[in-house]
Amino acid sequence: MNKMQEFGEWLRKKREALELTRTEFAKKCGLSESYIRFLEKGERRPKVETLQKLARGLLVDFEEVAKAAGLPIIGMRMVPIISWVSAGKWEDAIEYPEGYVAVASNAPNLFALRVAGDSMEPEFHEGEIIVIDPDADWDSGDFVLVRNGKGEVLFKQIKRYGDTWILRPLNPKYPEIQLTDEHEVIGKVIQKIKKY
Repeated sequence: MNKMQEFGEWLRKKREALELTRTEFAKKCGLSESYIRFLEKGERRPKVETLQKLARGLLVDFEEVAKAAGLPIIGMRMVPIISWVSAGKWEDAIEYPEGYVAVASNAPNLFALRVAGDSMEPEFHEGEIIVIDPDADWDSGDFVLVRNGKGEVLFKQIKRYGDTWILRPLNPKYPEIQLTDEHEVIGKVIQKIKKY
């Protein structure tokens, strides 16, 4: 039996101990019944985000599920998802804690945000999670979170053209914004957690 089959067997036993059908368990996890079936047969290798959903569905700690899946959790830690951030226009961040995401980083001050809007498509879609490191050095080409003088925040790519810094959307229907003294780069995007 390979590691994925062992994990599948472990998952099936945990689900059955909760007296849940695959359909009921899938609904609790926010996954499809067919995907749960593939996992239980050892035919899929789950990603970190999937393991988090399984942990919630099983009512156990993430570390227990990660260990069962053979995921090395050294250096992994849970980072709070604290708000939505606009990718389109300057807006106040909508702040409300909505859970945690597992991140492989030892940086001490990480936080995560959910993307709102379509100005960073096709790379970043509404609802996807970005992880921000406020202590990371950033440079031209990086994706950053920026605050203006009114305290509103925006998520864009930062680009340098000579002595001019620009906040660039990836979606061409949105205009570039010139960075001025009133703008402050809050942090650099170090990870994206894709929405499926």
